[in-house]
Amino acid sequence: MRRKLRSPMIIMFILDTIFIWLVIILYGHPASVMEIFHSLMVYLIYICSLYSFRSYEFLRFMKPYDCISGTFKGALIGGSVNYLISIFSISYITINLNLLLLLGGMVFFPLERFVIWQIYDRFIEPVPMMVVGSRDKWEKILCEMISTINNKILIVGYCDPEIYKFEEFLKLNPHISLALITEERFLNEPLVRKKCLFLLKKNIDIMFLPHFAENLINRIPLDIAIEFNNYYELIFNQKEDDPRKRIFEVVFSIFAIIAASPLMLMISLIILLESGLPIIFSQQRTGLDDKPFVMHKFRTMSKPQGRHKPDFATNEVFRITRSGHFIRATHMDELPQLFDVLLGNMSLIAPRPEQVEFATEYSDKIPFYHYRHRMPPGITGWAQINYQYSSCLAETISKVEYDLFYIKNHTLFLDMKILLKTVETVLSIRGLEITVPPKEPENMRKGLSDEKSG
Repeated sequence: MRRKLRSPMIIMFILDTIFIWLVIILYGHPASVMEIFHSLMVYLIYICSLYSFRSYEFLRFMKPYDCISGTFKGALIGGSVNYLISIFSISYITINLNLLLLLGGMVFFPLERFVIWQIYDRFIEPVPMMVVGSRDKWEKILCEMISTINNKILIVGYCDPEIYKFEEFLKLNPHISLALITEERFLNEPLVRKKCLFLLKKNIDIMFLPHFAENLINRIPLDIAIEFNNYYELIFNQKEDDPRKRIFEVVFSIFAIIAASPLMLMISLIILLESGLPIIFSQQRTGLDDKPFVMHKFRTMSKPQGRHKPDFATNEVFRITRSGHFIRATHMDELPQLFDVLLGNMSLIAPRPEQVEFATEYSDKIPFYHYRHRMPPGITGWAQINYQYSSCLAETISKVEYDLFYIKNHTLFLDMKILLKTVETVLSIRGLEITVPPKEPENMRKGLSDEKSG
């Protein structure tokens, strides 16, 4: 890796090391072999925790918010582990010293990365990258990705996946530091190992488009999922739900229902006085493993006249009642779904449940859509905090891209991030970041012209 790529990571590692040892030496004064050994263990736990939360990863560093967030988690976990060790075992590092390291690390490590990013952003030139693949196919999405990191990666050109093409390209562009592989067929072609070794010997790092995209735009564009179909099919089929997630959701739901019960009673009375019964709106939605279940919400719309066909919510705004506007804006209409979580029909956080008719249609038209049903649907989700309500098929595709990212990458920490962002949005602390919907993936344009209009 070229110096401009590795220098920020090395600087952060050195500063992290200095901070930890400085605190240990100033407040612990290790002298004996055993004291130095215990100090070394504390240091290694911190560094491993920061590393496991990708605090030393170049792409993560180039997205300051993600880097600071991940670093904070790494410092919290590493400090907590050391703190617990000092409580429950005989260790030279005292409880107070570990507490100082914990609190100091949670402040110092993220702040250090923020300052280094500010310096890096101002003085370091963009990293030159060659793209192994088609310009026509990938240029637009790559420009979107690179714009999220202040254009700190510069696409020098596009190259066919042949060694003699590599040689010609590098003779004209000897300063290349990074090669991005954008097509799965590259892995299936003969001499793929030889091609990769050729690039590595030229001191060029190799990255693959799925990893590049997920780290920069936090979603899985369907064009990329279709291109790397074998990889994503394998990943999605192997994903399993974390049993800790269910325990957390049950406990959280019980406390949330108790805390929100006066509010739910008040909302029930408002709906009853304004528009009568029923207070609760029930509708069949598609749940785990494509099985339908009945989802519950506070009713915020007037009763439909005659037989009602499934439709996008944005096409039925005229039916929203006066109180319904406020209840929907604050998402309080979702509160009865806490009971659906307790029953096991829903999760707190997962892709939102879709109407059965729409889910059947989308499963036929949108690749990978059916993987949304590999887990119980959620009250809120990654798509909900990153995207607007969908009002057409193209926007639904965009939301599916965020859902796929969550299905592939979900962890308890990601769930906590979504939960906090949901609360933040509901309280209007910061508005929802609206993303402009991209056009349908190239591979899907045929057969998608019959979007729902009503």
